[in-house]
Amino acid sequence: MIAFQESWPITGDLPRLRRAVRRYAAAAGLAGQRLERVVLAVHEALANVVEHGGATGTLLLTRTGSDLVIDVTDVRGTLSAAHLPDRPPPRPERLDEGMGLWLIGRLVDAAAVDQRPGCSRIRLRMRLPAAPSAG
Repeated sequence: MIAFQESWPITGDLPRLRRAVRRYAAAAGLAGQRLERVVLAVHEALANVVEHGGATGTLLLTRTGSDLVIDVTDVRGTLSAAHLPDRPPPRPERLDEGMGLWLIGRLVDAAAVDQRPGCSRIRLRMRLPAAPSAG
């Protein structure tokens, strides 16, 4: 069941998108380190779209009953499940090179990639804290 959903076009304005993710995730119930982790993971996914995915796409955030689901879709369609590594990549020449997808998988509760003709989607999941019971 979808409780709430919002989307934004992906542009090079990553700070604006990070602020939107932070607001949305906080409103969904994430706080502290879990909030910071999801913002960083989404930033890495967005940067990947800008650098490798055709520089455009869609960011979709969905709050379900128990999860925050983030879909980052690009227009190039070259990202596949094989790109989501189980272990750190070999030492990159630059610290920021080749670590994003591995880092994403360590920051969120679950990450998966779907590849379809004309687009790729990375789906991130973070469990939301249980709502306090009335009583």
